[in-house]
Amino acid sequence: MGSCKGKDIVLMRDIVFAFAGHMRSGKSTIGRELADRCGYAYASFGDYIRSVATKRGLDAHRSTLQELGAQLVRDPVGLTQAVISNVPNFRCGDGLVIDGVRHLAVNEELRKVVAPWRYLLVFVDTEESIRMTRMASDITTEDVAAAMEHEAESEIDGLRPVADILIASDESIATTSLVKRVLDLAN
Repeated sequence: MGSCKGKDIVLMRDIVFAFAGHMRSGKSTIGRELADRCGYAYASFGDYIRSVATKRGLDAHRSTLQELGAQLVRDPVGLTQAVISNVPNFRCGDGLVIDGVRHLAVNEELRKVVAPWRYLLVFVDTEESIRMTRMASDITTEDVAAAMEHEAESEIDGLRPVADILIASDESIATTSLVKRVLDLAN
């Protein structure tokens, strides 16, 4: 086994890290850093939904994307396969990071689709006050309230108890430390 970009972390192939957590919990930041640091492919449910919205001529407003996501998740098999099939430069045997798991059915489908690879659901838990501060920097208070109440957010807490790894994130912990913690816990 090697290390991720010369770091003191054991490199794991044939593994899929899926990240879940509420909006602005830091899951995308941690997932992207892990993928970059270890040379893993990266896929994002959010990126996929934005690309579908663009193809359909829809705006990229959060409420539009949440509605589109709610429509697409009605077919968790199709959505999951579409996200994975759109991973650029992905080769069998490489590690994979999937960001934005928000539904139990999608989590279960991911486990099936990537088998026999090792699948780890990482739940990023961040205090609501921190997430609200992050959201307030780029969306209105009304949009924050509407986004938090949308059905897309309703299943996220149900992913916490089925997560393989639970990471507590706050402003005092560097992303690189959180990535190292995820990889340490995966070993």
